[in-house]
Amino acid sequence: MIFGYLPSLGFSAGEQSLILNAFPVASIVGMFFSNEFADRKFAAEKFLAFSHLVGGLAILGCGFTRDFAPFFVLMLVHCLLYVPTISITNSIAFANMKDPSREFGLIRMGGTIGWILAAWPFTFIFVNWDAVEAGRGNGVSPVQLRRGNGVSPVQLTFEAGFQSVARR
Repeated sequence: MIFGYLPSLGFSAGEQSLILNAFPVASIVGMFFSNEFADRKFAAEKFLAFSHLVGGLAILGCGFTRDFAPFFVLMLVHCLLYVPTISITNSIAFANMKDPSREFGLIRMGGTIGWILAAWPFTFIFVNWDAVEAGRGNGVSPVQLRRGNGVSPVQLTFEAGFQSVARR
C-alpha cells in the first residue's frame, strides 16, 4: 500500500527511495543492536513491549504527517525499533520450548500460515474489482492493460487497492 501512498503525498522519487530504504538500513543496524544491546541489557519481554509501543506510535504518526522530514524520521524510528524484535521473539520462543530442534520448525510454519491467513483477506478488500472485470471482458488482465506504461505489477496491485478504498 505504501507504493501508492507515498506519491499521493507528493514525495519525489528520491524521497520515496529514502523512506523505502529505512527498513533495509534498520535491518543492518538492528542486527548489531539486538544482539549486543537488547539481549544483554533488557528483559526480552520489556524490550518487546517498549519497541512495539513506541514503534507503533511512530508508524501511526506517519499517517498524520504529509511532510517528508517528519515522515522519514517516524518511519526510521519504527523500523529501528521493529527489526530487533524479530530476533528477540525467536530467542523467547527457543527459551520456552522443551525441544527447540523439533518444535521450532512447526512453530515457524504455524506463524507463517497464520500471517498469510491474517493478511490474505486484505488482498480481496483492496482489489479494484472494476478493473478486474474490465480485463475479463476483453480477455486482458489489468496488469497487461498497464504493463506497457512502465508500471510494475506490484505498483498496480497497490494502486488498485487505493482506488477501491477511495470509492467506498
